[in-house]
Amino acid sequence: MDFTKAISKGQLLAERYSHVVDEVVKQYDERMGLDTVHGTRHWTNVFTNAYHIIENSPETEFEDYVLAAFLFALFHDSKRKDEDLDLLHGYRGGAYFLEMVIKHNIEMSATAQANIYK
Repeated sequence: MDFTKAISKGQLLAERYSHVVDEVVKQYDERMGLDTVHGTRHWTNVFTNAYHIIENSPETEFEDYVLAAFLFALFHDSKRKDEDLDLLHGYRGGAYFLEMVIKHNIEMSATAQANIYK
């Protein structure tokens, strides 16, 4: 698979939302370190794989789905307490996502919101 477009799009979104990305990465790094199984490399892999799925699906709201995938990749493991069995990390990540949406006034279409909140 060629992930060139996904990496390029991910970089554009990371720049657009740099204030959010920086805050998420900083708090994760302070607690876990970035070079962990569930760290930034994993987040990038989650996004590039999701991008590939979206790119090859018949959905018409491509940009909305890509934004949802980017935000999911960024937040889904962002509140892990450890690399092992952390059953509540998803709930904490979701709550953190909602906190950041309000704090940074992240605007999303109804489609993007619906795909994040699934």
